Amino acid sequence: ANRSVDWEVLNAGVGSTGTAHHLAYYAYEGYRYSPDIVLLCFFQQNDFWDNITCGLYSIEDGELIKHDAPRTGSRKIQRYVNWIPGYNALFAKSHLLNFVKRRVSSYHYRELADRLTVPDDTSELEEAEEELTRHLMLALRDSVAANGGCLVFAAIPLPDTWDLYDETRELADHLKTEGVPVIDLAPQLSA
Repeated sequence: ANRSVDWEVLNAGVGSTGTAHHLAYYAYEGYRYSPDIVLLCFFQQNDFWDNITCGLYSIEDGELIKHDAPRTGSRKIQRYVNWIPGYNALFAKSHLLNFVKRRVSSYHYRELADRLTVPDDTSELEEAEEELTRHLMLALRDSVAANGGCLVFAAIPLPDTWDLYDETRELADHLKTEGVPVIDLAPQLSA
């Protein structure tokens, strides 16, 4: 049988953003497209950290609290250079420009970290990252469901080992118990 399915895909992915950014984007813009499925690709190497350092959300008395987006000098520079004609084409081909871009981004994250209260103890920091990420995921799931859609979580493994961190596996297991479909890309990518 010849079956034809029409799919309309909106790629709202942005590099160097985490779940906090995704939730804020969905609340501000994404819901307007009434997506049936929201596929959240979670990159374990930076998403836990990005959720803490972006300063968009925090957990207070067990509740997720939204904050105004902090602005840093580095982010303002990045915002303006995006409007330079040919910017994306240049960065797609230049290792030097991407090196500079990564350096500016690192200053941005240092500025954010200096403004935020981030636990010094590694285990406390990991626990805070994981708790915030769980809350963000469930808030995004609820927002998507309220608009008639379904959130799907896709865990992206590390390219060198094609494996997932224990924290990412725990997050995926937690999301499964909360009714969120989970895709583990590790087996397919390692093959």
